[in-house]
Amino acid sequence: MKDVLDVFEELRVNAEKPGEEIKTRKIIKDYMADLKGFKEEQIGNSLIYSYTTHKKDGKTIAIRADFDAVLTDEGVYEHRCGHHGHTTILLDLATKISESAEANVILMFQSAEEIAAGAPELIDNGFFDKYKPDIILACHNFPGFKENDVVIKSGNFNNSVIGFKCSLNGKPSHAAYPEHGISPAYAAAKLINQFENMGTLNANISITHIKMGEYQYGTSAGNAMILGTIRSIDDDIIKNVTQQISDSLQRLGKEYNLEVKLETSEYFKGIINSKDITERVKQICIEKGYPVSDMEEPFRAGEDFGFYLDYTKGCYFGIGAGEKHPDLHTKDYFFNKNNIKYASKLFYDLLIELKG
Repeated sequence: MKDVLDVFEELRVNAEKPGEEIKTRKIIKDYMADLKGFKEEQIGNSLIYSYTTHKKDGKTIAIRADFDAVLTDEGVYEHRCGHHGHTTILLDLATKISESAEANVILMFQSAEEIAAGAPELIDNGFFDKYKPDIILACHNFPGFKENDVVIKSGNFNNSVIGFKCSLNGKPSHAAYPEHGISPAYAAAKLINQFENMGTLNANISITHIKMGEYQYGTSAGNAMILGTIRSIDDDIIKNVTQQISDSLQRLGKEYNLEVKLETSEYFKGIINSKDITERVKQICIEKGYPVSDMEEPFRAGEDFGFYLDYTKGCYFGIGAGEKHPDLHTKDYFFNKNNIKYASKLFYDLLIELKG
């Protein structure tokens, strides 16, 4: 049987696009095939492994890891969010469960977290109707916190996030005669400046991509596109900001005689950790000697785990990657391998204590 650190490396070099993780699933299947007691099912693009003890009592605990990769500025997919590490943690946990666990467990190897599609796919295909977990858990590696600290927060753990695309379409012309065309340049510039006033302490707007015309000097551009995200712990605030963007876009379209369109996508529902489960997780960590860091403010990044908490109780927490560890989604990022065995043992302890 392969060492999990070798599997970790295999996952790293086979990073794949969300929803198209074919090699990744094979790596997981090959490892899990050597473990006894698990039943495998593929639901959509995700893999589910259920383990049922001979005892009829006790809670059923679901533990989820994501396994898709991030699209880089270089146009390739790499594991710059550490999902290969999360998957390896769950594989190591599966080994522990197969050897000695007396618990009802569901291991969820989930696709397409980066585009907020994996959790909805599992839900829409009847995961909760079939497996009915009493509790669901997951973790994410957290740069900026002490290595192996359990980063925890009851209630609002992270923001809801939605992506938006503003399209502004006019008419191109020769650059020598811009008056013969309809340029979106000034409308786009005004819209971008207005974003600053739309963002408040309770909402955050980030511009992630801007494109206008082509990379040349001879043609006055006829179209522009602006991509961004809106983040808040309150979905009503996100709806309000989205409406503000739409209203501004429509006004500018009329002012500059442009065809305009606002589209939204990749909605991540904010995680609201169950108070009782989160407090119990924290208590278990303290009792078992795992250092705990209380997170004061919600994490701003999106995470589709929040969809699951509409169906059962649960807790999502962080595992510190190091106080000076490179940020997620950056070129310098790497997964701290010291988190793997540590988090695997933590999940095992939580499983045994929470099963009741």
